[in-house]
Amino acid sequence: MILLVLLFSVLPFLPNITSVTVFYFLIYFLFGTVFPLMMNLLQRLSSTARGTISSLANSSMYLGATVGSSVAGILYASMSGFISVSFFTVVCFVFSLLLFRKSGVLPSKNWSSHAEEELVPLEQELDQSYRQPIER
Repeated sequence: MILLVLLFSVLPFLPNITSVTVFYFLIYFLFGTVFPLMMNLLQRLSSTARGTISSLANSSMYLGATVGSSVAGILYASMSGFISVSFFTVVCFVFSLLLFRKSGVLPSKNWSSHAEEELVPLEQELDQSYRQPIER
């Protein structure tokens, strides 16, 4: 998400259409990667309401796209063009990142130690199963 903030911050200052195209490719590539990860984190909150969580997340996303597009159009028309739209996007990204961090959906530990904690019991279980003799 921080990389997306940086990409959108630089976007209005790019010199030609080729660099804008490359930046948009990177932005949409990162969005395509981040969205399923965030949806997975949200769906892990409840094993019984996964469909509800998915529906609410998609509804919120489309509501945000509608409101964001409306605000961006007003900003583009009344202020200094695309720079104000880019700044608005950056503010929204930072706000959403802080909101996710505060909600506890994003893990506060680093990913490597979290993954290690989850894999240690699995490794021990596998180790014990391999030590048991195989009955033939």
